[in-house]
Amino acid sequence: MPHPENNFGNLTDQLLSVGRRKATGTLRVSGAGGCQKQFFFNHGCLADLDTGREDTALEAALTATGAYSEKELKRARKAASRSGQTLGTALLELGILPEAEVAETIRKRLAEELCEVFAWDIEQVELVEHKPDERLEGFQSELADLYEVLLDPE
Repeated sequence: MPHPENNFGNLTDQLLSVGRRKATGTLRVSGAGGCQKQFFFNHGCLADLDTGREDTALEAALTATGAYSEKELKRARKAASRSGQTLGTALLELGILPEAEVAETIRKRLAEELCEVFAWDIEQVELVEHKPDERLEGFQSELADLYEVLLDPE
């Protein structure tokens, strides 16, 4: 049986190690109840994440601002459905938020998603190193394709 306190320490150790080594790869964090997030690090900085939910990090960040009306959300959903793009991308294309606000909103969301896993009963933490332009199979996010947002894990 996993010991949550040991895995909490393992997560902390992994984050510090990734930053100090300037590693590139995906940190998979699994918690009790089947929750999972995948954090993509580029040269030691958090650059993207798979939330483990239906919404992507970009979609979650943009919708959390409250800047989009129901009508605008509906229009973006239709555009996303027609074009095959993500809702986050369609929301960006509406051009409602200024670029500086979008970037700050994304940074804030990445930090919130990372902090959230510290409240989990962590079962497993695993770093899979790979090249910066690669993503693990099943990694769901468009963020790194649209923005270069790098957060120091420390």
